[in-house]
Formats: sequence, C-alpha cells, structure tokens
Amino acid sequence: MDTGTQSSAFLYFIQPFLSQHKNSGIDCTLPFNNSVDFIVKNFGSFSPFAPLQLFHNLSSNFSAVEALPVLTLAQLHELVFSPPARPEDRANILTRVFDFLLQTPNREKLYNIVIGLQTEARMANFSCENYKV
Repeated sequence: MDTGTQSSAFLYFIQPFLSQHKNSGIDCTLPFNNSVDFIVKNFGSFSPFAPLQLFHNLSSNFSAVEALPVLTLAQLHELVFSPPARPEDRANILTRVFDFLLQTPNREKLYNIVIGLQTEARMANFSCENYKV
C-alpha cells in the first residue's frame, strides 16, 4: 500500500473508527498494557499518520514520554513544541526526550529535533531553564 493510500485509510477509516467512543459511548480501542502497546495494537503501521494529540484523546492513560520508542519525528516534534499540561512539565519532557534521543540508534532524530529547536524555540516560549536540561 503506498503512502497516499495508507494516509487515506487512516484518515477515513481508522481514525473515525477508533474515535467512535466520543459519539457512541462504545470503546473501539483494543486493551493495552502501556502506551507503546496502545500505539502498536490500535494503530500498527498507521501510527505515523496519527498526531500525538489523538493518542491522548483516545486514552486518558496515554503517556507520550512512555511511548518515545515508537513515536515518529513529527510526533516527537509535537511533544517537544506543544505546551505540556503544566509548564513545570516542560523540563521533564525535554530531559526525557533528549535522554532517549542520545541513545545511538536515535541520532538522526536527535539531529532533526535540534534543527527544530533552533527554528521554533522562540515560538514555543521556552525559558532559559528549558535549555539547562
């Protein structure tokens, strides 16, 4: 299946199907043990098409920091640059993301996140404290 077809399948079938709970009260997500398991079981190979916020909307127990190993660069970007629930969480989020990215297999993602930091940190209202992580 090409990327366009996958994107359409996600947008017009998978996302609406998993999101039915809001309208019908029926939970269409599969049971899961942790946040990585939630993404793998409910989204599989379609997970790159989902914005991070969708995972949060579908599961109140979802932890993006716990799911770092399966998040795409776009989802990591959303995690780093979107405001956390509480401002004091930003330093913790940045520390956990960078600890993860500093592991050898993640160097390419690290490079891309650093480029994003250079261009978007001002818009995200990062404080000096955020840079001390």
